Amino acid sequence: MDAEVSRPIREGSAIIKDMQNSSTLREYVVIALGTNGTDSYERQYTQIIDAINPGHRVIIVTPYDGRSNNNARAVNATAEWLRGLSDTYDFVTIADWHSIISTQTNLLAGDRVHMGGNASRQLYTDVVADAIAIAAEKPAK
Repeated sequence: MDAEVSRPIREGSAIIKDMQNSSTLREYVVIALGTNGTDSYERQYTQIIDAINPGHRVIIVTPYDGRSNNNARAVNATAEWLRGLSDTYDFVTIADWHSIISTQTNLLAGDRVHMGGNASRQLYTDVVADAIAIAAEKPAK
């Protein structure tokens, strides 16, 4: 696992490459980026996907930002675009956090971006676990 708070999308492909070079990238690759650094998200995610060697199943978590500002609009656009990736790449599965949490925003912290407690953390875990189960039935890259 390689996790960091406030990581921008642009760092994703370098992290993937580093993990592959050190043989620490597992079969299931969960990518949860998109709330920070939303500019050129299409190019950034394409670079991440291209950086992944064959043999991996990719799970991408859609980001969510419930505020009414430019970043939230960019995050919404990112989430919408990400939903189409599983149509383009058969080895990509979408964990649609955006769709799930947008109907349960009371579980978020007051900033309407971050998780607000155990219930939101459990829901997020369930969304990712469900996507991993779906990915297990799909081909690897």
